[in-house]
Amino acid sequence: LFNILFGVWSHLLVEDERAEVKIVEQDLVNKYSLEVLYYVSGWSLQRASLALTVGESGRETIQSFAMKHSITMESAKALKLPYSLVEVRQKKRLFFATPQYFDFIKLVESTYVKNLTLEMMMAHLNGDLVKEINDALLK
Repeated sequence: LFNILFGVWSHLLVEDERAEVKIVEQDLVNKYSLEVLYYVSGWSLQRASLALTVGESGRETIQSFAMKHSITMESAKALKLPYSLVEVRQKKRLFFATPQYFDFIKLVESTYVKNLTLEMMMAHLNGDLVKEINDALLK
C-alpha cells in the first residue's frame, strides 16, 4: 500500500512539470565504459551484417551499411580506438567500428545516460521512460 501511495504521490508531484527526454549532442560516456561501448558498437555491426530479420529486398542495404562502418583491427589500433575488448573476445568474427559509427553510438548512449535519472524515473512511473527515450531517438 505504501508503494502505491508513494507512486501516486510522486507522479502527482511531477505531473505538471513532467520532464521531457533530452537528446544530447555531447559525449557523456564515462572513460571506463568506452571499451564495452566499442565492443557493443562492433557487435551491432556484426549482427547487422547478418541481417537475419530483414527480408531479401533490404538485406543488401543493411549488410552494406555494416561493411561501410567497419574497419580492420590494425586501423582501430592506428586510430587509437578502445579495441582491446573486441580483440580479446574474438570467438566469432567481431567487427571493429569506424570512429564515426562509434561517435554515433556514444551519442545514443549519452542520451540514455542523460535521461535515466531518478528525476526522470519519478516523472515516468508508468514504466515508459525507456520507450520515450527510444521514440525521441527515432524522431
